[in-house]
Amino acid sequence: FFKQKTAYEIYQCDWSSDVCSSDLLTDLEAITLYDAAIQSEFLIAAFGDDRLLGFIGAKRLALLCDEAYIWFYHTKIAEKHPYIVARWSIKVINNLLSQYSTICGVCVNNESKRWLTWLGAVFLPTSDRTMPFIIGAKK
Repeated sequence: FFKQKTAYEIYQCDWSSDVCSSDLLTDLEAITLYDAAIQSEFLIAAFGDDRLLGFIGAKRLALLCDEAYIWFYHTKIAEKHPYIVARWSIKVINNLLSQYSTICGVCVNNESKRWLTWLGAVFLPTSDRTMPFIIGAKK
């Protein structure tokens, strides 16, 4: 039912037929997602029943830094499989924390904030509507 693909496997496939040509993404979403994906050092996709559930990508903040910026994109299909996405997310976060001391990002809605809190995120104070967060290695 569930499988992951690495960045190499994703790039080996025809991106447009596997991801962007579906009714899941608008043209703008597809372009934005593709741009984020090609800039990521770490990229993994989750599929359920051979349908895309989501991507998690990460990029080192600076050349000699052991912190990474993370982004997550999920499809509407993922909303129907929250437990699969949760298990997948935990594995990916643990993998990233084995490579980086800290993961950071920006959350855009309360649903994502609940999910990130569950994954161990700590939210930083801000004066605008964004919700910056960090996830550190558990000690």
